[in-house]
Amino acid sequence: MRRKNLILTAVFVIILMLLHGLGFSLKQSAFSELEKRENQSSLTLTGKVMKIKQTESGGFRMEVRVMEADGNRIRPGENILLVYDGKLDRPWSLYRRAISFESALEIPQGRRNPGCFDYALYLKSQGIFFQCSADKLEIAEEFANIYDRISARLIEKRYGFTDRLNPASKGLISGVLFGDTSALSEDIYEDFRNNGTAHVLAVSGLHVGILYSIYRKIFGNSRSPAAAFCLLILLTAYGTISMWTTSVIRAGLMICLHTAAQLLDLRYDMATGLSTVALLLILVNPYVIFSTGFQMSFLAVSSICFITPVLSAKFPDGIATALAVNLGLLFYQMYQFNYISLVSILANIPVIYLTGILVPAALAVFFLFAAVSYVPEILHIVLDSLCFFTVKLNEFSTLGGYGSCDAVSPPLWLVFSAYFLLFFLLSEQNLVFCHRRRIGVIGAALVLGIAGSLFMSDLFASPVSNADIVFVDVGQGDCIHIKDGSRDVMIDGGGSWSYNIGKDTLKPYLLKNGAGNVDMAIATHLHMDHYKGLEELSEVYPVKQTRTGLTAGDVIPISERVWIETLWPLEIDPAEGQESNEACSVFMIHFEDWKIMITGDLDEAGELKMVEYYERKGLENRMQAHILKVGHHGSATSTSDIFLDAVNPQFAVFQVGEHNNYGHPSDITVEKIQKRGIIIRRNDYNGAIGFSFRNGRIQTCSVIES
Repeated sequence: MRRKNLILTAVFVIILMLLHGLGFSLKQSAFSELEKRENQSSLTLTGKVMKIKQTESGGFRMEVRVMEADGNRIRPGENILLVYDGKLDRPWSLYRRAISFESALEIPQGRRNPGCFDYALYLKSQGIFFQCSADKLEIAEEFANIYDRISARLIEKRYGFTDRLNPASKGLISGVLFGDTSALSEDIYEDFRNNGTAHVLAVSGLHVGILYSIYRKIFGNSRSPAAAFCLLILLTAYGTISMWTTSVIRAGLMICLHTAAQLLDLRYDMATGLSTVALLLILVNPYVIFSTGFQMSFLAVSSICFITPVLSAKFPDGIATALAVNLGLLFYQMYQFNYISLVSILANIPVIYLTGILVPAALAVFFLFAAVSYVPEILHIVLDSLCFFTVKLNEFSTLGGYGSCDAVSPPLWLVFSAYFLLFFLLSEQNLVFCHRRRIGVIGAALVLGIAGSLFMSDLFASPVSNADIVFVDVGQGDCIHIKDGSRDVMIDGGGSWSYNIGKDTLKPYLLKNGAGNVDMAIATHLHMDHYKGLEELSEVYPVKQTRTGLTAGDVIPISERVWIETLWPLEIDPAEGQESNEACSVFMIHFEDWKIMITGDLDEAGELKMVEYYERKGLENRMQAHILKVGHHGSATSTSDIFLDAVNPQFAVFQVGEHNNYGHPSDITVEKIQKRGIIIRRNDYNGAIGFSFRNGRIQTCSVIES
């Protein structure tokens, strides 16, 4: 039974991944009702609030199960994400209540850069396929049942409890108890992440396991229905206040299966329980296989099943389990989160031990508060002390920042192969094959597994990752990544006043696409949406050299076949610098015989002067390019007819952000380019755009194919 369950689950997951990779929707037909209304400008929707969370800006994000659209009943209901920026006096009282609002449905934004975060897929893994916003909410009806009423009360008590905690303890307790890290300082969260102990801040199987251990201490190995009922109430209460994360559901269901097996006097093993729960979750929502919570939760338990028995021969059970989990998650953390914790195994043991004390203590205080709306000061002191020691111990474990390091994502085929080899070689089936000396079968299985890994990796690979030049999507700004072998050069890096482009966009993009450092960062000029991202990147990532203020005649060699030539300006006024767009540096990237012109924010006045200069010198051909990065994000003040005729490109790239406030690109500029038959690519439509130069021709690709 154990082998059959595991094999069935693995086959299920592989088939679903193949279908998704081939472009098939995994959405069940029963959940297609809202698709018919997707293009309507306004809908009157009624649904139940399943989750609610306050944002840093003071607004709210709610997961709403829509039951009615324009008066038409939707069964069995479909979850959407509602963004509400209004004020709510008692927001948590909306939990599990039916609300009504008017809005238009939108498809969430997908992946913008190769290998980076796919927001749409993340929401699908949570069972959400549409999002919307509303200016006004109305309570449509009171609670439908007693569970809804009790749940709402518990959630309201949850936030009332955290609001009464001392600021120094609130963030940590909200994290370890409820999985909410919004009140935790960024420095403390970074320490947990770098130590590989951040899982204690996300409500997971660890927390449910702590509760189960408390239950076992109270009831022992009792097989009475009354004890099982108490366990069910405890798990349901905790699942409710944590708003039913995937990890909590997984752990809770496995405990329920284990308890049921005890009551019925049936055999139970962890691998069977794990695969059974996985199949149940997949049947409810196939996209759950793409949830990091699902992946990490099941990978960790699988590691315990397969690796712990081997390590238990040499280490105590607790250390063997911690080692198994850390070893099992190593490749996943490198690929998904791009870091390696050098102290993870050592840090996890004491931090988990303290968490094992903090969680039940905080939970007991919470239930006391839920019952009497009061917490004695002595209990506040106890919680504050536990939080202080946990944070300080974790901080000490970082070794002053040397306890972890960034990691480039390994190739996906290598990740697949590593886990296949790990779990196959440690499986009972392989032991049977070895005992029977069936070397040919083992060899065939290994070859098949590695071949399958290569195929799956190729299926999910983005062609943009292998392009020679990538116009990175940084929103409203410019960023060009030049790749030549092991050399990585960036021209501009975008920038935003409200968002750290260098840390949150450029660094993940580079690590996900095999760049361990940037050999050179070059700026067309120092405006915020071109240079700020490069500055931010250099603070968190190795940038060997930065070049600014380049003028005509400056040449930057990249390799024997790639170099960058500066075409403009002739000189830069020391007093004014490059504050005016007319003084923006213009680069020509030479990729063997192919030429790509990068114009920054060059305006029409600068364009005309540059054209006039090269025509006067008899060097008109110096301005011709196969690819043109359109000036100033497609503004009407750039890209004159004379300039376009001089460059005469085959492709024009607009580096422009979605829904920007500047009206970029101008319809005039777009029409001007279209009339010349130039092929247009845009970051707002296509995400990151790649160009490769192979076999005497230009090949273009994009993350979003329009």
